Amino acid sequence: MNRLFQILLLFSLIAFFWLFAIGEMEETKLPKKSFEADSTVQTITSAEFLPKPNLDYDFRWQNLVISQSKSTFKGFSKKYTDKNENILCFRGNHFRDAPTRGNLQRKPKSVTLDWIFKTRKDTSNTQHERWGGGTGWTGQALLIRWSEEMKKQLGIRDQKFLSNSKAREVIVGSLSGHVYYLNFETGDTTRTPTLLDGPIKGTVSADPRLNGLLYVGQGISTGRRFGSYIIDMTKNEVIRHQSGRDPDADRSWGAFDSNPLIDKNSGTVFWPSENGIIYSFKSKSRNEVKLESKLKYSKNVMMRYGLEASMAATGRFGFFADNSGNVFCMDLVDKTPVWNQNNYDDTDASLVLEQTTNDLFLYTGNEVDFRAPEAVSIFRKLNARNGKEIWRVSRNCRGTKIADRTNSGGILATPLLGKKNCKDMAYVIFSRMNEKNQSELVAVNRKTGKEVFSFMMKAYSWASPIDLYDTRGNMYIFFTDVRGHIYLINGKNGELIYSEKTNYTFESSPIAFDNRIVVGVRGNKILSFLVD
Repeated sequence: MNRLFQILLLFSLIAFFWLFAIGEMEETKLPKKSFEADSTVQTITSAEFLPKPNLDYDFRWQNLVISQSKSTFKGFSKKYTDKNENILCFRGNHFRDAPTRGNLQRKPKSVTLDWIFKTRKDTSNTQHERWGGGTGWTGQALLIRWSEEMKKQLGIRDQKFLSNSKAREVIVGSLSGHVYYLNFETGDTTRTPTLLDGPIKGTVSADPRLNGLLYVGQGISTGRRFGSYIIDMTKNEVIRHQSGRDPDADRSWGAFDSNPLIDKNSGTVFWPSENGIIYSFKSKSRNEVKLESKLKYSKNVMMRYGLEASMAATGRFGFFADNSGNVFCMDLVDKTPVWNQNNYDDTDASLVLEQTTNDLFLYTGNEVDFRAPEAVSIFRKLNARNGKEIWRVSRNCRGTKIADRTNSGGILATPLLGKKNCKDMAYVIFSRMNEKNQSELVAVNRKTGKEVFSFMMKAYSWASPIDLYDTRGNMYIFFTDVRGHIYLINGKNGELIYSEKTNYTFESSPIAFDNRIVVGVRGNKILSFLVD
């Protein structure tokens, strides 16, 4: 009898939990949200996210609404800017997959240094060292072809530059604390530099509406103001400063190395910070810039709050990675999470999106930081709709001490997606592979996850590789390392075309237009190379 009672009780419990689970599943169902923006915004994609079950149970979030005005943000357009020839943010757009423009006229054979611009040096002491000038990580330059009217508003005086409709301006933030404005062809100064309150490590962003607004994040504190800056370049002055030492933050470190994205339709700015907050600003015009909201999140185990990786976005959805090893997707309109994924360690390399006909994918890689001195660094392809892993490629890497400070190994350079004849390839650099602190560039088939080739570098690298194409659609890859080596290889098979040892320290990511490359280096220089 007792046995029968136990069996009936067991079946009753099973039935109860089954009904409870069904009820929970029905309660968590959400209406499917399209990646498409509202009718006022250009169509994005037709893909849809899966509902909330892709969110870990302990992922908590809080949206602190600052502005009482209703947000006009409906979603990012398919095109980040109406003038695609310009490079206005880190890696060229909101997918973080377009660091170059134009074409090479023939198969390249060599790379030569064309011009050098010398920055000023900041010799003040900080808690982390003297930073000097030049550029650091990520330190990428921007490239803009302004209208004639905008050139005048910006205070450009060079008559040849003003009258040349094809003239392009380089904008780059420096460790000296300045933002410099240079002639892309000559390296000459086009206008007066903008001086801020400390070293700029990350990449600045120009407003995609080309209205003269510039967004600059500080990388190092010098005891003065520390945080992010919105600059009206027509007046060469700061019109908005957001302190990174925010009482609402869970971390007191206030750097903004992460590169912001700006929606060209609404003027909404999304800006992750190393204090752990994702800020949202509304820049209606040069005369009206307001803080809209602060988005916070947490988990039961957070190794370190903060976001250094630059976010990617499509439509109403943003993708983020942080110092604690979280990768997650947020609905930027509702300010709610969609999914999250464990990335196992600090993630500073920016996320990269790939849009196919029917799907959307996300590429990410982690470091060896918390798991130092040695661990596996992982490059992964995720389904961007639900965060599920599709494949991974890994290498053993090391976190090593340099000048009594531990520097991370693994993936710090942003991955590169091939196009044209290499449209099925993805490329990633693993840093500090061995006792010699070398890096390895690995090419991976995007569909299968199988390695196609690898290229061993002379030293470690944090700088992201860039893609160059000849008029026939053949792809070439230019990349650098911290010991001054420059490399040019065939993107299809890894064949070395050109390599040279220079006297520079490369940490920054380059850009290119046609055969001209611009990249900053540590010390006090911005360089331009020609691919011949």
